[in-house]
Amino acid sequence: MKKIVPAFAVFLMLLSFNSEAHSYWIEFANKPQLNEPLEIRLYYGEYASHKRESGHPLEKMKDIRVWTVAPDGDSTFIETKQTEEYWVGYYTPKMTGEFQVLGINDTRGVQNWKAHNLGIALPKQYLRKEFILSGSNGSETISTTKSRQFLDFDITQSEDEYLIATNKGERSYREAKITITNPEGWIRIRFTDRMGNATFKPNEPGTYLIETEWLDETPGIHNGIAYERVRHKLDATIEVPSEKSF
Repeated sequence: MKKIVPAFAVFLMLLSFNSEAHSYWIEFANKPQLNEPLEIRLYYGEYASHKRESGHPLEKMKDIRVWTVAPDGDSTFIETKQTEEYWVGYYTPKMTGEFQVLGINDTRGVQNWKAHNLGIALPKQYLRKEFILSGSNGSETISTTKSRQFLDFDITQSEDEYLIATNKGERSYREAKITITNPEGWIRIRFTDRMGNATFKPNEPGTYLIETEWLDETPGIHNGIAYERVRHKLDATIEVPSEKSF
């Protein structure tokens, strides 16, 4: 009996943690194509357990601003509207190359997150998803300038691995915890090295959610309310192609 109680306590702690592991993420409803409207969807829920919130909980996403950055650096604001299951907006790419779809909510009020061991926090939420359009001859025009948010990723594929390079402000983010979730809920944890990099090998095709956060322990006041820290959170999604061998 003495062995069962501690194990049960750990189970409850893990259950509580997992039940609150909510994230935001971007998905595309159709394949990106030149001169064709791309449907961009924003979801909120527990990605690992395939739980997507609907209805009233989605209202907290109303202040997420979404925009695209084309290969030539041109930025386009994407107007989004709430549906029962997600927020949605549309964008029509007009050239080939590497595109970025970015989102940010830096206007949310101070939150009492003591139950999550974060105290009184001011949240900053960032989103990222990218896609590449090839030319008719298979050539690609890659953007030479990547638009960055304060907390961000560069994610590149090298053979059967993906390299995640973190950026916090103008510097790499060392010893950052990276959480990687595959389409079936498989979760892996990585920590960035001294260069701010981490790698992972996907085990199946589909959409992967990659998350990290950084706590700025500088206190302050926002809209007349004092906070103890700023919590920066980044949720990025990548597509692992089905033709890839596993």
